[in-house]
Amino acid sequence: MLALLTACGRGDRAADSTPDSAAAPTTLVGATNAGSSFTPGALAKPLTDYTAEQFRALAESLTFGGGAEQQRTCKKTAGCEVKGGKLTAARVDAANGLDSLRVAQLTANGVIAARARVTGQYEEARYGMRPGALEYYVVLYPDTTGTASWRLAEVSTNNGGQPVISIGTGPYRPCPPTTSRQTKYRANFWSCAAAHVNDSTMKMGLSEHGVLSDPMWLTCPTGCCTVE
Repeated sequence: MLALLTACGRGDRAADSTPDSAAAPTTLVGATNAGSSFTPGALAKPLTDYTAEQFRALAESLTFGGGAEQQRTCKKTAGCEVKGGKLTAARVDAANGLDSLRVAQLTANGVIAARARVTGQYEEARYGMRPGALEYYVVLYPDTTGTASWRLAEVSTNNGGQPVISIGTGPYRPCPPTTSRQTKYRANFWSCAAAHVNDSTMKMGLSEHGVLSDPMWLTCPTGCCTVE
């Protein structure tokens, strides 16, 4: 994951909502601070030592965008997780500079990479994200293999003293490279395979495939990665 050479999909998708200010990608490690080890979005202490107020103050120092809202499989409600049953909606947005954040720049306490929330009525099934006054943040960590892992932080938006909760963890997997080049930081709910299919179907005005239970999909230095 050390070279920004290729990417999954195109960088100018109508389904995304990247702010105009994000047209040119920036790096989470500022190029103007040569030799600096400062990484915006880097946690100063372990994730669960943060209160919601402290964590949101850190998150609000970042710019999020390039994301999408999708229908998702729900759970813990009658009619969820059955064919043709109820669905919920969720949105994910990437932190500006995520496409240039290398594994070597990840800090031991983690770096915020994306923000998500449930915009529908029911709990989202894959990650266990709940509706209401809650936000969710993907925090990336270096691992011993030279790749990255993630934890999903649940953060209250109306109780600043509530501790941040970690509700999931797993590998942060790079997708196989394609011949397309990514020009913006982006986020969606796609598998690597679905990202290739959806890039064509969206251009033709067709519906997207495989988003109901697909993982979060984010741009990264190798092109795109999934929060498996």
